[in-house]
Amino acid sequence: MASPVHIKEEPTDGQHVSSESSMKEISDGSLNNNDSGGPSDPPYIVPSRSCLSRSQKKIVEAKVRAIQSEAPIYIVIMKSSSIVVSKQMLEFGAHYAAAYLPAREQTMVLQCKGKIWNTDMVIRNGHRLFLRGGWPKFVCDNGLRLGDICLFQLKKNESKLTMEVHVISREEF
Repeated sequence: MASPVHIKEEPTDGQHVSSESSMKEISDGSLNNNDSGGPSDPPYIVPSRSCLSRSQKKIVEAKVRAIQSEAPIYIVIMKSSSIVVSKQMLEFGAHYAAAYLPAREQTMVLQCKGKIWNTDMVIRNGHRLFLRGGWPKFVCDNGLRLGDICLFQLKKNESKLTMEVHVISREEF
């Protein structure tokens, strides 16, 4: 029998959620590479206000398995606030940001399909992390649309804060 894998859902607006209510269990041991039998970091994290359909979840989990990231992958379903020209910014959930991203404003390098974009990671309200400058160009250059899914993989051992972005087009599910 496959061991349960915990997929963390987290708030993106600074609200606090108990660890029990912020975790979903799925029975797919192939995602869990932890041989110790104890809890480990979830393989991916989805903001609590986002919900993956069954077909989206299946595709995301296959992609996560293929990526084999050391840190959990942050999953974002593109909403109007991320892609509409007048708003274009991307928020990282508070819990993901606190656990995996530095707590200071700086440049974040995004890599996608062999190209790079420098974006500005900014902090609002003391703890909310957003990508701004450079994010609109990333959106445009990659043809991101409402409903597309981006998987943000934190790259270790880079001289600059870097994330590889894997895009799943809405037509794939």
